[in-house]
Amino acid sequence: DSLYALLAAGAPASAQLHLHTRRSHKILAETIISELQPGTFLLLLKNFSIPDGRMLYQTVLKEKEHTDYLLRERMKELAFINFSSHILETERDTTDTALQHIVEQIPEAMQFPEITSAKITLGNKVFSTPNYIHGPHELTTQFSLPNETQGIITITYTCKLEGNEQDVFFKEEHNMLHVLAEMLRVFLTKKYNLEALSKSERNLQTILGTATVGYLMTDASHNVLSYNDIVAHYIFSESGKQINIGDPITKFFSAVYHQLHETILQKIALGEQLNLELSYIQPDGSDHWYSIRIIPVVQAAENLGLIVEVMDVTERKNTENRIRHQLNTLQRLSFITSHELRHEYAKLYSIVIMLNNLQEITEEDRKMLKESEQIFQKMDTVISKMNNTLSFGQVQNMNKIKEQQPVTRQVVLVDDDKLTNMINVRMLANQFPKENIKTCASADEALQYLKENDTDGNFLVLLDLNMPVKSGWDFLDEYAQFPVCSPVIILTSSIEPTDKDKAQSYQLVKKFISKPLNNAAIDKIRAVGLL
Repeated sequence: DSLYALLAAGAPASAQLHLHTRRSHKILAETIISELQPGTFLLLLKNFSIPDGRMLYQTVLKEKEHTDYLLRERMKELAFINFSSHILETERDTTDTALQHIVEQIPEAMQFPEITSAKITLGNKVFSTPNYIHGPHELTTQFSLPNETQGIITITYTCKLEGNEQDVFFKEEHNMLHVLAEMLRVFLTKKYNLEALSKSERNLQTILGTATVGYLMTDASHNVLSYNDIVAHYIFSESGKQINIGDPITKFFSAVYHQLHETILQKIALGEQLNLELSYIQPDGSDHWYSIRIIPVVQAAENLGLIVEVMDVTERKNTENRIRHQLNTLQRLSFITSHELRHEYAKLYSIVIMLNNLQEITEEDRKMLKESEQIFQKMDTVISKMNNTLSFGQVQNMNKIKEQQPVTRQVVLVDDDKLTNMINVRMLANQFPKENIKTCASADEALQYLKENDTDGNFLVLLDLNMPVKSGWDFLDEYAQFPVCSPVIILTSSIEPTDKDKAQSYQLVKKFISKPLNNAAIDKIRAVGLL
């Protein structure tokens, strides 16, 4: 108000003013005010008089000392945080030793170190200062670890202090404790994760080291992350190369990648696995076989890497080859028994049957022929047993009756053996006019004859299977394409179950009969309405 009065009176002007500082100290001063230019004034204060100047000085000095004190406290807190960070980051000590060092340093960071005690509790472990007790003033914070372990940091003053409980600890000390808790949580979590990973890796290495199968793991770029001794041995044995962490897998399985790279990528993208069998030729000309299974590791549609399983299957492959060779030998023996041995047997048996049907023989000869026929029947039984032992096919009966066939007006015998044809003509002549029986010594001859003469499908074809150039199966394949086809009866020395099974796949085939063509065989043909 005094200043406004001076300004209103005009310039220059002077007055005695009583001023008050922000700390409520009184100051007496002479004030002179003058206008330098319109709107701009110069205010001069002179002849200060401070009635309580000594008190003001002491107050300012105390405030400065308090500020310095607070600054030192903040520096102690920062020094402690820096100390704790250094202890945790360098990891020179064990976790227990590090926590003990930190807890012993806590009192130095507090405003009353001489009465401060501290404790860090981690699960069932406790780290504390030697003088720790439950004092009258306590500051506490907590933190949790991924393994559900609980951590607690507690700071106490061992003596009762004056003032409110809230005023005993600085706000900055509260903040320091929270920062320490977070630092410990991050450090111990990292430690826990690393130990869990290390334990997992040790377990994995133990499993891989004791496995009887080679294992190799890669990252998403197909570089080697881990492997066991078995796969290292396989790779060195076959390629002479040493395997190292970080090597691209193509270095060892380049043949797989060059040949099936796109397939592998597609299967990996779909999360599918790839199974391969690879062989390596040895100096002696033999093969080493390996079964390789490539398993993509995919999570949330992201390719994380590959697991490659390698197994030496050389012994298994050699065993399979031996078994396959033995099976081929047995099948060859079965063919010889069924076709070649029985073919000759059937011709002799047919001759005996034919002679037995003659009228101009003595009773003694007929009796001898009957006994011979019984011998041939026993031989046929033995040959059939041999064949069934050697054969691996399923015998299926062809006894089902086909649709009613038209009356046969001509029989066509298709067999490359002339003697067999002669005998079969004699046997059929008792049932069918001889002039209506045609013999063909090859499949081509029979096909040509049927194409030119069979116009209504009223022929009956008796077909042998084992013929040179074109077999009976070749005949059936071509004959099935004709616009007009007559029914076919397979008349063969074969007693192979596989031949009987195959015959059923042809619609033209009405019956499968094993040689010789005797009265019983003719009755079977008559039973299906073809004679």
